[in-house]
Amino acid sequence: MRKNCKPAVKPSAAAAVAMATRKLRAFKNWMKSQHVECSDALDVVVTTNSSAVSVRALCDLNVGDLVATIPKESCLTVKTSGVRQMIEESELQGILALAVVIMYERSLGLVISS
Repeated sequence: MRKNCKPAVKPSAAAAVAMATRKLRAFKNWMKSQHVECSDALDVVVTTNSSAVSVRALCDLNVGDLVATIPKESCLTVKTSGVRQMIEESELQGILALAVVIMYERSLGLVISS
C-alpha cells in the first residue's frame, strides 16, 4: 500500500530556513569578529518569513542587567561610516545624517538586510 506522504517542509520553506541559518551564522561571525558579547539571557534569531535579525530575552531581565557589550567602533554611526566627510561637509546632523549613513552602507551591500 502506497502512502501519500508530503515532505515535512515545503521546498520554498526549506530554502527560507537555509537562508535564515546562513544569515544568522554570518551575523554571529560578524559579532565575534567585532568583539560583540551577548549575555546568555539573550537569543539572537533570524525569522524565516522576513529574514530580519532580532534579539529576544530568554528570561525576565532587571534594570541594570548587562545584556551585551558592543565596542563603539562596531556601531554604525556617522563617525564610523565611509560617508562621514560628505556628511560633515554638508553639515547634516541627527536622524538625517544617520539616514544618509544607512543608505550609503546599504548601497555597498554591507548591511544585513532581508
